[in-house]
Amino acid sequence: WSRYAGAAIERLGGDDLREARRLHYLFGLIYTDDHRLDEARTLLDRADALLVRGNAPELLRLDNGTAHGMLALATGRTAQAYDAYHRVRVGLERVVGPDNPGLTTAIDNEAVTLVLLHRPGEAVPLYRRSLALRASVDPSGANQAFTRFSLARALRRSHDAAAALDEDRRAVALYDAQQPPRIWV
Repeated sequence: WSRYAGAAIERLGGDDLREARRLHYLFGLIYTDDHRLDEARTLLDRADALLVRGNAPELLRLDNGTAHGMLALATGRTAQAYDAYHRVRVGLERVVGPDNPGLTTAIDNEAVTLVLLHRPGEAVPLYRRSLALRASVDPSGANQAFTRFSLARALRRSHDAAAALDEDRRAVALYDAQQPPRIWV
């Protein structure tokens, strides 16, 4: 299907932004399904160049930044992943505002890398902020389980076992109430 889409874009006279989005989508398939990291990185780099050339809106460029963070994390370059995720969070805050619930994934991604970089104390306030944003759109807390488990890990690594246990219990209760996506298990 990607080849058909590429041919259609070419027949229409080319469009850098559409082609960049096609490559970004293809990156996701090759990275997630096939685990061909070098090919995925090449696609992402080509998409980046097209986004720049096509003067893409910042949100599109930030989406590619998240993909760069995923790729860096998957290849053990945690500091690079942190840099990418931090840039994405800051950019999203600038574009959508600091209180937008759409920031939660970017905040969580940045916090995950901080924990992996042995900086859990810096991750804890990010996780708490993410939880507050999640609660603003779903007071039931159903969308908070993964973030609560992640917060618990940061708290354990910050030597706050009691608070970590409390967060783990809250997350388990949420998961018991609603089956989580298989990838989270």
